Amino acid sequence: MLDDHRSLLVPNPKKQVNPLKIVMLGQSLDTGGAERQLMETAIGLKQLGHDLTVMLFYERGEYLAKLEDEKILTVGLKKRGRWEVFRFLFRAFKAMRELNPDVIYCFLSVPNIVGAFLKLLFPNVILIWGIRNSARSADYKEFWTRVAFWLELKLKNSPDLLIANSHAAMHVLADGKADTPRLVFVPNGIDAASFKPDPAGRARLRLEWKLNQQISLIGIVARLDVRKDHVTFLRMAKLLVDTGRKVHFAIVGSGDSKYQAELVAFATLLGIGENITWVGARADMAAVYSALDLLVLSSTTEGFPNVLAEAMACGVQCVSTDVGEARLILNNEQFIAVPRDPNSLKCAVVRALDTPPDPAALRQNILDNFSKERLALRIEKIVLSLLSSGANRSGSHI
Repeated sequence: MLDDHRSLLVPNPKKQVNPLKIVMLGQSLDTGGAERQLMETAIGLKQLGHDLTVMLFYERGEYLAKLEDEKILTVGLKKRGRWEVFRFLFRAFKAMRELNPDVIYCFLSVPNIVGAFLKLLFPNVILIWGIRNSARSADYKEFWTRVAFWLELKLKNSPDLLIANSHAAMHVLADGKADTPRLVFVPNGIDAASFKPDPAGRARLRLEWKLNQQISLIGIVARLDVRKDHVTFLRMAKLLVDTGRKVHFAIVGSGDSKYQAELVAFATLLGIGENITWVGARADMAAVYSALDLLVLSSTTEGFPNVLAEAMACGVQCVSTDVGEARLILNNEQFIAVPRDPNSLKCAVVRALDTPPDPAALRQNILDNFSKERLALRIEKIVLSLLSSGANRSGSHI
């Protein structure tokens, strides 16, 4: 299953190490995959004995409480919108001077750019960028997102290390170059204690959604965004309904209300409106996954699709388009489909529906390869290796 990055995927047994002072820099802890991974990484490194501080542009988000439970300090930089730059950077400088960390680990493009500025002021701090964008500039609609992506590419030689959560993100940043010694792959980590089979939740939600317990429920869990390609999911649903199978579909996630209205209208036009439950955003995700018989990801671009690993940790079979690390997570070629191809997706879904799942094996795959504990160990191993080498970057340019 695992490729030539196996050495990163199977950490060495834990050894006693001197604790590091680590600052993790992010925009906020609002709901999102990157935000959850920032939180999980911080908690994991804290549990390994390191001194963790999470520094945020905006001190908000549902994951703040979990950091508080773990006694992890959060520092809010009180950014007052996009256009506050100089006073915001001065506050970041003051916070860094007070914290005096060994390492600053940034998540996403704008924090990476701010980290590059801080590296100029604190040259002895090890700067790590978290690379999570697998799309290229042209894939982004918003002008300022494209600007941030362009700046990130221009500054990519600033950090001592770049950690990407997918090979797709690595390829975008490296621009096809093979020799990238400062760019490494570390997959996301899933909290298997939170994402686990929930039979009671399954029964409760299927009753709430007025579904027969025997009907096959196929779900997509994704924000309503064109890159998640709900249109292909709906076209696949139409093809599947036309085969005569007794299936129902749950579309879980929120997004632009206009786009959702367009999707609802398209489903009605296809004649499958009555086969779909529009769930919206939910907090009880272990119950949502458990309510499904099959999770489908129809995205056109992904890095590390957390939903696949989370669903499998709940014992749910998954089908995905061939994006990001889907192949690595699923470890089953039969359940991989061609992006933007409804028929290919339908065939993969049929194969999955006709294959009795092994919930225990699905969950074990995640425990063995993508747990949050393994994530923390991988990060620690890489950082300690970097420190022991003196962060010597001579001759290494991406």
